[in-house]
Amino acid sequence: MLFRSLFISGNRAVTATIGDSNNNLKLISWDLVGLSALNRKGEIEAGAVKEVYLGEPLTDFVLAAVRQQDDQLKMIAFQVGPTGNLLRRADLTAGKISALDMATTTSGNRRSVTAVRDANGDLKLIAWDIELANNGAVSIRRLGQASAGRVSALSVSRAKNFTGVFTAVRDASNDLLVIPWKLSADGQSFSRGAGASAGAIGLHLDVAPLAGGVAAAVQDSDGKLRLITWSVNSSGDIGRRREFNVAGDASEINLLTAPHAGSNLTAVARGGDGRLYLIGWQVDGDGRNLRRLGSSRAGAASRISADSVSRSYADGPRDMILTSMRATGGELRLITWDTNLVNP
Repeated sequence: MLFRSLFISGNRAVTATIGDSNNNLKLISWDLVGLSALNRKGEIEAGAVKEVYLGEPLTDFVLAAVRQQDDQLKMIAFQVGPTGNLLRRADLTAGKISALDMATTTSGNRRSVTAVRDANGDLKLIAWDIELANNGAVSIRRLGQASAGRVSALSVSRAKNFTGVFTAVRDASNDLLVIPWKLSADGQSFSRGAGASAGAIGLHLDVAPLAGGVAAAVQDSDGKLRLITWSVNSSGDIGRRREFNVAGDASEINLLTAPHAGSNLTAVARGGDGRLYLIGWQVDGDGRNLRRLGSSRAGAASRISADSVSRSYADGPRDMILTSMRATGGELRLITWDTNLVNP
């Protein structure tokens, strides 16, 4: 079973699962009540798929990017109702792929951007939008696209100091390559900025934006979790490599920013003992002064996914992380984490 999680507000999340027995995609909406309660609301199934990622380019709409059983990329728009009910509203199919990730931009007009490995083994980016007509009709609109070279692993995240995304890939030489991509205001074109590279890495990697930089979390050639940071200018060019830090054995890596944490990061990963780990990192906005903070762990986990959101508490707003994972018995396990990386 494969899991994904996405906050669509401070009080509601949507998870996606792919079943072990039938490979069917199921979306479930959840309400977060109080500090820790998760109430299951609506759910919907959407056929057999191999892979799924979630985004929210339009308020109260979830865009699912899926790799179907025939390896076709398919985009599915779901509307999330006031009570948490889920309704499938639109579909659009693209070409064949063999790997997939998706991020949603947060500056300018929100667009979801899929990063895929296409039929030729090359990195390809496609921007997408959900359009809601005056008569209530919903459609998925395919916008601009861009391509790069051969990749064997990939990740994509939004950028903070320009409108666009970062991709982190394992290139044809098995080295880490991070590329910034600016997206035009109408979403119709990408401009590739100056990228950065590092040494050989494994198949597990993720990328996250800093206020004036970018961070990559990778499984290095020794199987360890390694964080690397660079500065990035507002034109979308990566500059100097700033810092790196190494933790223990890791795979299934997620790297998160949080609304109130500035450029501080949380690495969510499967440790060498098979358990779920959350590790906090403090870092300046331009990638300098990276240092490890506290960590937490839970039980045995695989197929890990995570997302963060701002929530209101009696003492003010704080950040929450939601992790979803496959527990030992194969069932979905959701855990909420109250985090405060603002003043570590």
